[in-house]
Amino acid sequence: MVAIQHDPSLLPPSLKIGLEGKEPFEYIAIPDGTLRPVKIQEFRTVGSFSYLDGKEPCVLVPSAPPEIHLRLPVKIRPDSGDTLLDVHSLKLPGTSPLSSSLQVAHLLTPTLDFSSLSFITDENTLLNLFGMIRGEQKAFRIDGDLSDDAVLLHSCEKEIWDRSHAFKGYEESFKRRETVEVKGCEGTVGGYWRLSTFELGHHKILLRYQVDAQLPLPPPSQFNTPPRRSSDGDASCDSPSSSSSSIAFASLPPSSSTPTPFSLTTTSTPTLSYLSSPSTTLPPPQSSLLSLSSSPLSQPFSPSSHWPHLYLTQTSTLYLGAHDKFGTFSSANFKKLQLGKGELKAWGEREGFKTLGKVNKVLERMRRCVKKEGKLGGGGRVSFVFEGTGSGSVVMSVWRRTKGREEPSRV
Repeated sequence: MVAIQHDPSLLPPSLKIGLEGKEPFEYIAIPDGTLRPVKIQEFRTVGSFSYLDGKEPCVLVPSAPPEIHLRLPVKIRPDSGDTLLDVHSLKLPGTSPLSSSLQVAHLLTPTLDFSSLSFITDENTLLNLFGMIRGEQKAFRIDGDLSDDAVLLHSCEKEIWDRSHAFKGYEESFKRRETVEVKGCEGTVGGYWRLSTFELGHHKILLRYQVDAQLPLPPPSQFNTPPRRSSDGDASCDSPSSSSSSIAFASLPPSSSTPTPFSLTTTSTPTLSYLSSPSTTLPPPQSSLLSLSSSPLSQPFSPSSHWPHLYLTQTSTLYLGAHDKFGTFSSANFKKLQLGKGELKAWGEREGFKTLGKVNKVLERMRRCVKKEGKLGGGGRVSFVFEGTGSGSVVMSVWRRTKGREEPSRV
């Protein structure tokens, strides 16, 4: 039996907003021991979008990430100014941050069977659970809701903006310097978002995740080849299982409001319009996606820092630029790493899939909590709070939630 270590009075104020009562009504213990390793199966892309800059919420669909164009050596100034942490809450305040993802998925893939989904979630939620299990995670909160039979889980960001003046490193500046927007995708804000479904254990998941960059686009004629699937549907770390050619989405009018394919018992449905992008910006194949990151020269490469993101999003390639203390990046200190090779592959086989087995177990327990509350008439509105590895906690506390993310102080 795992001892419960929990003191609600120590929760950061940002994690307490909207929680009901003084004590949680349940706890979810972090699995100990060894569980069966789990791998992603049947990975399929069902949508992509970027928010357009402007007052009214509007998305460009489908969209494409910027192209990588390395220009090394280069000296870059540190990241500065305000950093947008949560574009979804900025654009659609007072609603579920997953609302736009659901609408875009239905718009671009109308054949998607939402009743088959166990979870609809964002990558940060899964990364938080992954880090918690490995004992490497700071405090976090995940808000849960119920949509028919699907459980919505979204990472509750502390703020929409990071307005601190502390040193933030060079990563965002490095990404801007080494990428170029794709024609037709200019004027967007908050990055490129991709939507994919996959099976993890016995659960089918719709995941929203962000992509940093892609390899340069081929000529438009090469987008007309039919999509291909992997032979066995197994998204192994050697070969992401998404189509290696174009992704076929539904034809769209130039612009309109997005349809609403789902029923959320706890959140209102936003009015989200869309703009259909030019054909040349159709989502690139999964094999061309890149993760772009930076680190100080003095910091050794850590597979555990990158493998979870690469594997969950089936991004096969990591471009890693190392810089000196003055922000200088050079070709000699640049690495191109593959998910299915070397240190990343070895770490996945040794640690990654085992940890995913425990993530799957925690997800099952979270699903039970949300479904249970839904049956009791609470709409499944619960929050899962982890106090952080440094707190000595080995559990997530489960709270009923009376309020969503629409706190006026966060806007």
